[in-house]
Amino acid sequence: LVGLGMAATNPLKILQEIVGLCGLHVLDVGCGDGSLLRAMAEAGAHVTGIECSPCQLEKARAGPRVADEQILEGCAQRLPVVDHSFDIVVFMHTLHHVPVEKQDIALTEAARVL
Repeated sequence: LVGLGMAATNPLKILQEIVGLCGLHVLDVGCGDGSLLRAMAEAGAHVTGIECSPCQLEKARAGPRVADEQILEGCAQRLPVVDHSFDIVVFMHTLHHVPVEKQDIALTEAARVL
């Protein structure tokens, strides 16, 4: 994050600075209430959010639709999407919620969908 300055405090700005978002297919693993998902969609990304918490999933689905975003129920260790269907996989403040002994599985799943 060297050279990003204040952008380093804003996940959306980090993604825009490092990879850009417009037109990319992004998988947001552990999308929570969908805030970042919607921000990425507003920035022009085609975003699919994955959430395993029923409470957070409900919040994400209740939020305003801003583009073609999708929100699916699932977990990082078994992503409910097809192989090679995304340009970017985002684990923003979420990978640490995956049990340490299963993080390698989650990262293998992320690689599968790229």
